[in-house]
Amino acid sequence: VVFKRDDWTCVICFKRGGRLEADHIKPWAIFPELRFAIDNGQTLCISCHKEKTKADKIIYFNEKYMEVN
Repeated sequence: VVFKRDDWTCVICFKRGGRLEADHIKPWAIFPELRFAIDNGQTLCISCHKEKTKADKIIYFNEKYMEVN
Protein backbone atom coordinates (compact mmCIF):
# COMPACT_ATOMS: atom_id res chain seq x y z
CA VAL A 1 0.00 0.00 0.00
CA VAL A 2 2.81 2.44 0.90
CA PHE A 3 4.75 1.69 -2.30
CA LYS A 4 1.68 2.29 -4.44
CA ARG A 5 0.78 5.50 -2.57
CA ASP A 6 4.34 6.81 -3.04
CA ASP A 7 4.32 5.77 -6.72
CA TRP A 8 7.19 3.31 -6.21
CA THR A 9 9.51 6.28 -5.50
CA CYS A 10 11.87 6.99 -2.60
CA VAL A 11 10.43 9.98 -0.76
CA ILE A 12 13.92 11.28 0.09
CA CYS A 13 16.01 11.02 -3.09
CA PHE A 14 13.11 10.44 -5.54
CA LYS A 15 14.69 7.33 -7.10
CA ARG A 16 11.87 5.44 -8.78
CA GLY A 17 11.69 1.65 -8.83
CA GLY A 18 14.52 -0.72 -8.11
CA ARG A 19 15.01 -2.11 -4.61
CA LEU A 20 12.68 -0.18 -2.35
CA GLU A 21 11.81 -0.70 1.31
CA ALA A 22 8.89 0.32 3.48
CA ASP A 23 9.96 2.45 6.44
CA HIS A 24 8.17 3.44 9.62
CA ILE A 25 8.44 7.23 9.85
CA LYS A 26 8.21 7.03 13.63
CA PRO A 27 10.12 3.91 14.77
CA TRP A 28 8.26 0.66 15.39
CA ALA A 29 9.96 0.06 18.75
CA ILE A 30 9.02 3.42 20.26
CA PHE A 31 5.57 3.95 18.76
CA PRO A 32 3.84 0.55 18.87
CA GLU A 33 0.45 2.18 18.37
CA LEU A 34 1.58 3.32 14.90
CA ARG A 35 2.94 -0.05 13.72
CA PHE A 36 0.16 -0.65 11.22
CA ALA A 37 -0.75 2.96 10.42
CA ILE A 38 -0.32 3.54 6.69
CA ASP A 39 0.33 7.24 7.26
CA ASN A 40 3.33 6.29 9.42
CA GLY A 41 4.90 4.51 6.45
CA GLN A 42 7.02 5.76 3.60
CA THR A 43 8.88 4.32 0.64
CA LEU A 44 12.69 4.54 0.77
CA CYS A 45 15.48 3.17 -1.39
CA ILE A 46 17.96 0.97 0.46
CA SER A 47 20.56 3.74 0.75
CA CYS A 48 18.15 6.34 2.14
CA HIS A 49 16.62 3.77 4.50
CA LYS A 50 20.05 3.00 5.94
CA GLU A 51 20.77 6.70 6.52
CA LYS A 52 17.35 7.34 8.06
CA THR A 53 17.81 4.40 10.43
CA LYS A 54 21.12 5.89 11.61
CA ALA A 55 19.43 9.24 12.20
CA ASP A 56 16.52 7.59 14.05
CA LYS A 57 18.94 5.88 16.42
CA ILE A 58 20.49 9.23 17.33
CA ILE A 59 17.25 11.19 17.52
CA TYR A 60 14.93 8.74 19.24
CA PHE A 61 17.15 6.54 21.34
CA ASN A 62 19.37 9.31 22.72
CA GLU A 63 16.33 11.41 23.58
CA LYS A 64 14.71 8.47 25.29
CA TYR A 65 17.90 7.81 27.23
CA MET A 66 18.12 11.45 28.32
CA GLU A 67 14.49 11.45 29.51
CA VAL A 68 15.16 8.47 31.79
CA ASN A 69 18.04 10.21 33.59
